Amino acid sequence: MQPNSELVLRFLKPIFYRHVHRPESTILRDVPYVSNGTERQHLDLYLPDSDVDDWPVLIFVHGGGWSAGDRKLLVAGEDVYGNIGRYYATEGFGCAVISYRLLPDVHWREQFSDVAKAVGWVQQNVGHHGGNAEQTILVGHSAGAHLCSRVALDKDLLAAAGGWSEYVRGVISASGAGFDMVDETTYQLGADLEYLRERFGQFETPADWQYEAS
Repeated sequence: MQPNSELVLRFLKPIFYRHVHRPESTILRDVPYVSNGTERQHLDLYLPDSDVDDWPVLIFVHGGGWSAGDRKLLVAGEDVYGNIGRYYATEGFGCAVISYRLLPDVHWREQFSDVAKAVGWVQQNVGHHGGNAEQTILVGHSAGAHLCSRVALDKDLLAAAGGWSEYVRGVISASGAGFDMVDETTYQLGADLEYLRERFGQFETPADWQYEAS
């Protein structure tokens, strides 16, 4: 008999997960980072205590294989991505936890654009809340690691979204996927070519997608 995954998570949660509390007054929820966008083009901004000023800001991008996930994801009843925001706020960082539009509803290039626009919005607005836009750190998990890394490295993409690549001081990419889809070593190390082709190759000619989406 297969174990109930929800029960397993509830058993393991006290070992691997610590809920961090923040006053609701320190959280700006459901902030649109584009005008007239969808719910997936929103972010939640977690602020440090009011006695902290000129704080650096992390921007967290969730994973989900480019086709699933959301900043409001619940695991065993806990908002795990929100907890990332609350944790860093207690450590003196601002933290924007973002959503973005998913495949196949949009082209993968629009996912890059969404993340870039979220970064641009944060850099343009975080100073109004006491943050320092020149101390931006991009953080992503899995597909989110791929997206935030591309945004950090693509100056033109970020500039078109109203952001500044020179303000990006670091990238934390956890369990990243799709960094170099041209290099055969990527697949020798376990990446699934067909999985990536389904997500990126359906939009492009065979000669282009592996390079353009990396």
